[in-house]
Formats: sequence, C-alpha cells, structure tokens
Amino acid sequence: MSESWMNEQDAPFKDKGCVYYKQGNRRFPALFVHKFEVNANISTEKVPVLGKRIQGRKPTNMEIKLTMTIYKSTTYFDDMVLQYKDTGYLPRMDVEVMANDPTTSIGTDRKIYNDCIIDGDVLLHALDAEGGVIDQEITMYASDFNQSEKYKDLEFMGKTM
Repeated sequence: MSESWMNEQDAPFKDKGCVYYKQGNRRFPALFVHKFEVNANISTEKVPVLGKRIQGRKPTNMEIKLTMTIYKSTTYFDDMVLQYKDTGYLPRMDVEVMANDPTTSIGTDRKIYNDCIIDGDVLLHALDAEGGVIDQEITMYASDFNQSEKYKDLEFMGKTM
C-alpha cells in the first residue's frame, strides 16, 4: 500500500478573501473587517435506546454565529443602534464571504449569510491616552445561509481504498 499526503500548497491562507455587506439596495465591501469567523452550532438531544449501552444523539436545531473584528473607521453599526433606539427596529443585513487563495488548487468558497442581526455590544466611542488603533468585535446571528461556490474536493478525496 503506497502512502500519500495532502499537498501543503492546498492549505488556504486566512487572509485571502473578502467580506461584503448588503442592506436593502446597498452592497459594499467591508474593508474595515480584519478578522472574521462564522460557526454553525448544531444542538443535539440524547436518545436512549433499549438494549444499547451507548446513547444515540439526534439533532434538534442549529444557530449560525458570525464574529468579526473591525476597525472603528465607520459609524455603520452606530447608525443601526441609533435606528433601533429611535424606532425600535434593528436593521438586518446579508453578509457575503468569499475565500479564494490563488496559491491553492481548491478554488473559491463563497457563502451568503442571510438576515443577520447584531447581538451584544456595539462600541460607540473609545479613547485612550496611550493611543492605539480602535477596533471592536461585532457578533451577529444569521437566520439562513446559501453556498454559491464551494472548494473543489482535494485530489485524494475521490480515491477509493
């Protein structure tokens, strides 16, 4: 049996991609984002089965959490907070994320997270006598997502054992 390895060139870099925001008819690149992560958290419930020592698990629901660190170079999120304060309506947005490291053979992964809503803190002001760049972490939850492009399978994934 011959051994094979993954081509290390197919390990994508995290800095090769972009994030776009879409709210109503307005769509723009979120160039102020410098760290971005999305996680799907799937909840399960224990399912005991008579005659089995090991309990099974059954999925019950899922949440999609977006976490991003941005440079505080825009009042985009402040405006959303202000709208909520004044009207009771917290605007939602779609967030499109594209990852594409051209040094790999896997291509592009593009997902759109729909109907995202802010959860938690939004930094309205920050000052510090010692200076430094102002950034903030924004957390959102999406109600759905779609994948318009996905990475190609690595060559070894199509081989049979």
